[in-house]
Amino acid sequence: MITYKPQTGLSFKIVTSIFLSISFILLVIFLYNYNVTRTIIEKNIEDNAENLAQNKINQVEKVLISVEKVPQNIANLIEKISYTEEQLVEILNTMVGENDEIYGATIAFEPFMFDKNRKYFAPYVYKSFGSLKAVSLGTETYNYHFADWYTKPKSLGKAVWSEPYFDKGGGNVIMSTFSVPIFRTIDGQRKIIGIITSDISLEWLDQIVSTIKVLETGYGFLISKEGRLITYPEIEKIMNYTIFDLARSLKSPQLDQVANKMTKGQTGFAKINYTDGTNGIVNWIYYASIPHNGWSLAVMYPLDELTGELDSLSRKIIALSVFGIVILFAVIMIISKSITRPLTKLSIAADHFAKGKMDFPLSEVSSNDEIGYLAKSFSYMRDELKRKMNELHEAYQEIRDTKTKLEKYNRSLEEIVNQRTKEVLVEAKELNELKSRFISMISHELRTPLYTISSSAEILELYSNRIKDDEKIEQFKRIQNAIEEIMELLNDVISINKAEIGKVELKIEEINIVDYSKQIIEELSSRFEKKPELVFTSSNTEIKVNSDKKELRQIISNLVVNALKYTHEDKKVYFHVSLNKEKVIIEVKDEGIGIKDEDKENVLELFARGKNVGGIHGTGLGLAITKRSIEILGGELFFNSKENVGSVFIVKIPHNIINKQTKPKVTITEKI
Repeated sequence: MITYKPQTGLSFKIVTSIFLSISFILLVIFLYNYNVTRTIIEKNIEDNAENLAQNKINQVEKVLISVEKVPQNIANLIEKISYTEEQLVEILNTMVGENDEIYGATIAFEPFMFDKNRKYFAPYVYKSFGSLKAVSLGTETYNYHFADWYTKPKSLGKAVWSEPYFDKGGGNVIMSTFSVPIFRTIDGQRKIIGIITSDISLEWLDQIVSTIKVLETGYGFLISKEGRLITYPEIEKIMNYTIFDLARSLKSPQLDQVANKMTKGQTGFAKINYTDGTNGIVNWIYYASIPHNGWSLAVMYPLDELTGELDSLSRKIIALSVFGIVILFAVIMIISKSITRPLTKLSIAADHFAKGKMDFPLSEVSSNDEIGYLAKSFSYMRDELKRKMNELHEAYQEIRDTKTKLEKYNRSLEEIVNQRTKEVLVEAKELNELKSRFISMISHELRTPLYTISSSAEILELYSNRIKDDEKIEQFKRIQNAIEEIMELLNDVISINKAEIGKVELKIEEINIVDYSKQIIEELSSRFEKKPELVFTSSNTEIKVNSDKKELRQIISNLVVNALKYTHEDKKVYFHVSLNKEKVIIEVKDEGIGIKDEDKENVLELFARGKNVGGIHGTGLGLAITKRSIEILGGELFFNSKENVGSVFIVKIPHNIINKQTKPKVTITEKI
């Protein structure tokens, strides 16, 4: 018999296995902790950057709005009233003197429009060393008729912001100008007679942006729509560099990509690698657009400063881990030796037993632990070995058979578990996707009305003593419409939830559906500033039904809102209600964008929106809620649609709902 002599001792294997296992676990824990902590830091950086940038953007926006209001109001006055030269200069003095944000202002007229004996007339008032100074821009050298701040609003026929420029001969500073055309009716035609402006100094913008401080070396900067640097820590680059020039000088393709996105008005967060002359490190950059004039604000975050403490802590943890592993290795070596020494002696005896030398003496093991028990078992085994051989053979055969059965059962059970696991994962993924889409939709749809409420409230708060009563009423109306839009969205969510959990309770009452439909349509029409013509018809002046008002409102309002929303203002929407035997028929027809063929199959599902809706906002809930309301009332829905031609939706519901608990199946077809 060949004696097996292990090449590697048990003690070595124990030490190596435990040491490597613990080292691997510690390494995994360290890497996981480092990556999670770094991810959390980066997420906090992004949130902080967004809040910081948006705060500065809101400051800029607030001032831009106040700067725009003044020339717009004065342009309306000049359109109706003719002022003398002294009065116009006094108006300019008031504009500049009473508005800290306005650096300068001018009222520039078309040739010979203000005075038939004077070709140019353009008084300009601006701030100079704490006082107001007035000059005339109506000179041959200045020639304001060819300036961008004059030509652009004149050609477009509307108010615009100019690109930043140095106003040589005027304010003599780097500025940006908001220009408003002045109209007047001449010979029955409304013509532009001049331009009124309000200027803001870029020194003011630099004061706002320069307050952005991120750790030691982080900073913020502002660019125009064309990418020119409006503010920057290095003053010599302001107005002389674009962000594209900066990317080339720093040899950073990532910054060049960010520059393209910033000039397109996009918002984002990115890491850029470059050899920066100011700090020479990798930076994070957050950028966002200023909606009012298309400029963009960026905030630079130095990565090494943000993660410096984390890297230092990581180095300390590594040092402590190495020291601990060394101590652990020594302890494991001592313990393993004490365990394996008696086992080695038992291994030698076992080798002799395998050769048939049953009289080989066993070394005495005085311990009462597992090793001592093992030695006693070896002595007993020597006496019982022969007798047990046959029993072991039989037991082995039985175990083999049992093992075969268990393996077969385990394979079957494993297949079942794997299949069910896959199903659960698919269901969980679908639920998570639905949840994510739902949260994203709610966040997106609430943002617009909430911003409307915020901006209108801010205007009323800041300018209530300047704006007219009819404009105040308009702002209050915007707030009321935004609140109604939010309430409608919340009601849609509540309706879906009640339908999902089966807690819809109907309140049946007698309703004149003709008057009720008109009431709903009037309420909905008031929300749209621009809308198509809506033609209302009915087979009778009075059609009474026994039904639930709330569910009828869901059906009518969702169909009408969709028709108005997706139909151009020069088209028509038709609403017709009639009674046919035991069915009330509601028909909504529009000349809108229609539904693509590939979208028709899923158009009634939650969050489903057509691929051709473009920038028209919506939740994808309207038709799904309509379908469920029709199901609850035991009705049917028919629809047909053709892209760029229009859509027609026909709803048939029972004239009388007798059993409130009945939920007939809805019939959906494209055949009418």
